[in-house]
Amino acid sequence: MFRSRRLLFDTSVLIPLIRGEAYEALFQRSLRGGRARMSSVVMQELYAGAHSVADKKSLDGINRSFESRGCMVTPGHDDWIGAGVILARYQRLHGEVEPKDHIHDILIVLSAARCRADLVTENAFDMERWKRMIGGTPPPFRILAVRREDWRLP
Repeated sequence: MFRSRRLLFDTSVLIPLIRGEAYEALFQRSLRGGRARMSSVVMQELYAGAHSVADKKSLDGINRSFESRGCMVTPGHDDWIGAGVILARYQRLHGEVEPKDHIHDILIVLSAARCRADLVTENAFDMERWKRMIGGTPPPFRILAVRREDWRLP
């Protein structure tokens, strides 16, 4: 399931990884294989949750590493416009939602689609919902649901 394709890691996976709770083997294997991608949106969420100078320094290292390897995925103008279109389409079909509660997930899904990376997440339900809302030709990526209990260290 996790072989040969690029992998974009969602915040829901990186937080337990950083805390040493789960996903170390999966993340390291994708790094060694040159398949790991990082989203600028995910980095923003991680920085927003940094509680100390040490946390920020650790994130600075992660950020530099992905940037220096050309593996950072940043939403562009078309992604932001697409996110607005997706939110409007969703609201027409399913009723009002608070855009600020969903914009990051939509941008992460659009980033995965653009760089053709499978999205690794604990939040598969929401990510699948936004992937379905993209419309047009099905995006060339998968949502890969993971669970901490399957990836914990012994």
